[in-house]
Amino acid sequence: MACYVPADCGSRRISLALAMVVLVAGCGSRQQSQYVTYESLAKILSEESTKKGVAESIIEAARIRAEVQDRITELSRQALTAKTVEERTKAVMAACELDVSSLKDTLLAIQKAVEISAENLANVNTCGYKRVRVVFKPGGRDVAIEPDFTRGPLQNTGRGLDVTILDSSSFFRVELPGGQTGFTRHGCFLRDVTNKIVDAEGRCLLPKLTVPPEAVNVVFQQNGAVEAVFGDGKANRQIGQIELASFRNPSGLRVEQWTTFRQTEASGPPKVGKPGEDGFGEIQSGFLESSNVEPWEELVRLWKLKAWFDGVSKVVTEVHPQPGASPTGSAGKR
Repeated sequence: MACYVPADCGSRRISLALAMVVLVAGCGSRQQSQYVTYESLAKILSEESTKKGVAESIIEAARIRAEVQDRITELSRQALTAKTVEERTKAVMAACELDVSSLKDTLLAIQKAVEISAENLANVNTCGYKRVRVVFKPGGRDVAIEPDFTRGPLQNTGRGLDVTILDSSSFFRVELPGGQTGFTRHGCFLRDVTNKIVDAEGRCLLPKLTVPPEAVNVVFQQNGAVEAVFGDGKANRQIGQIELASFRNPSGLRVEQWTTFRQTEASGPPKVGKPGEDGFGEIQSGFLESSNVEPWEELVRLWKLKAWFDGVSKVVTEVHPQPGASPTGSAGKR
């Protein structure tokens, strides 16, 4: 279930993300649905590691605040010691119009991180979904986005056209609209009305496979051989071969849509090969790879981001108070 919150709510946006997200999976079992309660959230937030993370976020906000205040103090000193009216005026204007664009950029970066964590939580039960990591660049003014390709737990479906890759670095290839190639770990395949093997989005598996109309089933072997199964005691017949792709730097892949990725200059070109050969993992039919999102980690991350957001918001409000606001501002108070 996706979590939709207003786009202009600032810190309230993060609070709503914490309060409204519904997790379909628990800490111990991904198969058991449960709602996150404030009691369970309080428990995880009481852990020492979490307290340390929240404290670090508050300390970082305080550090930024101190840097801004030091700059204002220096400009004030320059104004008091200026020898000419022009120099004094310049220093006073600079102090009054202190550039807080870096702080505002930090707020935008934090909001972006919140959106990504909320998206991770919304896909906790999406097979093949890969958690997106947010890496804050130096100064905390922007973020880099990297998919985390740690392998998720396997889910036994017993369905022959559900296939998983038994490593964490290989991908199935699918044909995207326009003829381009997408890469995915989501191995839920179907036989469409034209007898092509396609994924859940209707995109052809590459290389393309066509099942004989008279075949009653399809079997995927661990080495990627695809066999058509016929009735009346007829022998199976190989109709194709699955090929996997891997990348020099998979973290450089661009997220195309939920479980699909595209290559980039950072990822490098794909290396293609057969399952079980040349470093590629084997495949296993009857299983799907679950999402690798850890719900509690995302909730804790949201809580830390809220603490950071509140601290930086207070700095911005104190430096540039809104009309009618008190000198100390009111950011973070609800």
